[in-house]
Amino acid sequence: MYSKKTSSLYSCKAENMLKLLGKKWSSSILKKFSIDKKELSFTELKKDLNISQKILDQRLKELEKYDILEKNDHYHITELGLKINEIVYELEKLF
Repeated sequence: MYSKKTSSLYSCKAENMLKLLGKKWSSSILKKFSIDKKELSFTELKKDLNISQKILDQRLKELEKYDILEKNDHYHITELGLKINEIVYELEKLF
């Protein structure tokens, strides 16, 4: 029990980011935002991914929390999100 408390106290940003990207749909959502397409609506994402509204809403809120996406009228990818997207694409090339 002590080790769990200690490890959660010392978790790093990279570890949290990997956990978020490892959640179902997170990387799929992120990949929808490419260099050419930096703005998408909730409806576009839901339709393109064939994902439930509840899960999409949860994942978008998490991606907003980590400043990967931001929301105005539509969802926009941030500079951090673009960098993470590049890393995800590079990882996919390896496998």
